[in-house]
Amino acid sequence: MTPRYVREIEFYSDARGRSEVKEELGRITRSDIRAIRAIRSRLELLRQQSFEDALRSRLIKKPSPTIYVLRVQGGPVSFRLPFFEPLCLGRAVCVLTSCAHRRDLRGNAYESLIEEADALRLDWIARHCKRGMTMRADEFFRQLEEEFPEIAGIDLPCVLASNVYRLRKDRGLTQEQLAEAVGVRQPRIAEVERGDSNPRLDTLEKLAGALGVPAFALLDPDYLDRLEGSAPAVEYQRAPAPVRRVAEGRPRASE
Repeated sequence: MTPRYVREIEFYSDARGRSEVKEELGRITRSDIRAIRAIRSRLELLRQQSFEDALRSRLIKKPSPTIYVLRVQGGPVSFRLPFFEPLCLGRAVCVLTSCAHRRDLRGNAYESLIEEADALRLDWIARHCKRGMTMRADEFFRQLEEEFPEIAGIDLPCVLASNVYRLRKDRGLTQEQLAEAVGVRQPRIAEVERGDSNPRLDTLEKLAGALGVPAFALLDPDYLDRLEGSAPAVEYQRAPAPVRRVAEGRPRASE
């Protein structure tokens, strides 16, 4: 059975349990019914849409490798809600960090909003993830299988290898160029594409950012085939074995 990830929406809160984004949404609820209805509508779309569809429809933007921004736009209603996707939980979650009206984001204010969102992301990961983003992929894969029994037996390192290889080819990148974007040496990318690597979660996140996809997409065997239009073209005879296996519909470890 193919894994299905249900995206959840959470709100960032600090170590004392205070959530400024929830407080701001509460203020909007009390003062502007039209605005809060628009925000809730966009949040529901975010729950339902794939990230690629949300980016294509401009529901969200990706101003940095780790931060997305939900756009709420309609007449006088104009808000920006930054969020991040923590890979280490073993499920698809969007954590909202703040809510700002567009009129308050002139000059460098928008850039500061994104920088603050990334700082909150790092704080959240340090407090909520067992070992933060230094966890190795094999341990993370085991956690995924415990959380989602239906994916037990799927060779996730094989899926990771295939998706990284196909996305890199589709983006027209060499292994050297991808390695430079991720901040590793070229042999590390080659190991990932052969299914021989056990990268840390922070490396997976950087890979996803460099390839322009959400982190969970790298672990989804059907992600590329669900994209609108044809999947990235690959010369499979020259591709590493994991890529050929997934292309042939054999992503399970026992096959």
